[in-house]
Amino acid sequence: VAARLRLFLNATSLGGPAVELELAVKADPSNYDLATKLGDLKLSAILAEFEKAKTAYAASGEADDTALRAARTKLLDARLAEYGRRVREHPTDLAERYKLGATLLMAGKTNEAVGEFQKTVQDPRRKVDSLLRLGECFEKMNMLDLAAKKVQEAAADFPNMATDRAKEITYRLAEL
Repeated sequence: VAARLRLFLNATSLGGPAVELELAVKADPSNYDLATKLGDLKLSAILAEFEKAKTAYAASGEADDTALRAARTKLLDARLAEYGRRVREHPTDLAERYKLGATLLMAGKTNEAVGEFQKTVQDPRRKVDSLLRLGECFEKMNMLDLAAKKVQEAAADFPNMATDRAKEITYRLAEL
C-alpha cells in the first residue's frame, strides 16, 4: 500500500491519478501530502478551465464576460478552500499563508488578507513581498500613510537600490 501511495504522490496528470488520489485521501484523510497533491491537481484543472475561458473571451471579441467572471470566481473559491484547508492543517506554514493571503486579496477580502500578510512578513523569504502586499491592502483600504510605511519597510531591505527589484519598490513608493 505504501508503494502505491508513493506512486500517487508522483502523479502529474489529471486522469486516473486524480481519481485514485481521491480514493487514497478517503482511505487516509490525515495524510497531508496526499491531500495537498490532490488539491494541486484540482487547482490545475480549474486554472486550465479559467485559461480556456479567458482565451475564448479574448477570441470572441464580445462584451459579455459572464463566462470569464464565472470561471474566475470558481478559481478563487477553489483556491480559498484549498489554501484555507492547508493553513488550518499547518498553521505555521508561512508559504501556504502567503498563498491564502494573495488569494484573499484577489477575492477582495482585504481585511483577511492583511491578517495573513502580517504573519508571513516573519518569513525572510517572503518579507519584502508580504510588506508590498500589506501596502497594497492598506492602499485599497485608503490608509495611504500605512501603505507608504509598509513599502518603505520593503525598500529598507534593499541596501543596493540599483537592482531592478529595488527600483520597482521605489517606483511603488512614489505612486503612493
